[in-house]
Amino acid sequence: IFKYSNGKFTNYNDKKGLISNNVRGVFQDSKDRIWIGTAAGLEVQIAGNTQHFTTKEGFPSNRVLTFYQDKKGTMWIGTSTGGIVKVIEANGKFQFKNYSMNEGLADDVVLCITEDQEGNIWVASFGGISKLNSVTGKISTITKKDGLASNTVYAIAFADEDHLLIGSNSGLDKLDIAEFNKTVKATLKHFGKEEGFLGLECNTNS
Repeated sequence: IFKYSNGKFTNYNDKKGLISNNVRGVFQDSKDRIWIGTAAGLEVQIAGNTQHFTTKEGFPSNRVLTFYQDKKGTMWIGTSTGGIVKVIEANGKFQFKNYSMNEGLADDVVLCITEDQEGNIWVASFGGISKLNSVTGKISTITKKDGLASNTVYAIAFADEDHLLIGSNSGLDKLDIAEFNKTVKATLKHFGKEEGFLGLECNTNS
């Protein structure tokens, strides 16, 4: 990875302590901590100190793909083999609560995470999307069986507080969040080539 400061780039790699040069995601949280997701585990930089977390330390997966910080300041981490991870901070230490397919997640490959107005955590994965109630831990899923264009979901983002945009390898879907939160019924509108959506595949960060 590279840090830009005072008009110059500084390289930080495995020879300088980075856990792996295969970096999949970087995130700066509200406390100015740097979270680095790699193919060999998680690295957290705190005020010049570095902590590494891998499966040896009890982290659910060594392949970290994405990060999200919710409105309460809680960090959520998406992995490619272990689902989603909630970071619990206690006495200056990190603990990890894992939600995977074993707990009802649509898939363990998580590419994107976001949050709705009610504080529910939404997860994009290779098995569809999942809604996680961050208080109760209950998980609901929406898949192709429920009307999604595809289960291969790369990205999710809110168009407004009541509608979630879902980008997959088969175009774009819009979900009525308000109705789903009340009835667990997925009402979806699809946008593909027939609706003027020229590029079907919605890749992450696109």
